[in-house]
Amino acid sequence: MMTNLVACFPMYDLPEVRDWLDMMWRELAQRLRSEGLDGVPDKLLHGQSIHELWSDPNLLISQCCG
Repeated sequence: MMTNLVACFPMYDLPEVRDWLDMMWRELAQRLRSEGLDGVPDKLLHGQSIHELWSDPNLLISQCCG
């Protein structure tokens, strides 16, 4: 059974760039799959708290600033 991995970029998840983030993720996800990575999510999560996100054992990718 495949684990549902999680992808989210919460620090840049602003309404004015959300469409761009989703488009960027679709391209990145396709490239990750083409390199053989299983379980890559089709969509980014939006609106999840950073604590909840970074505590998720299924987190594939996120970011932090600084």
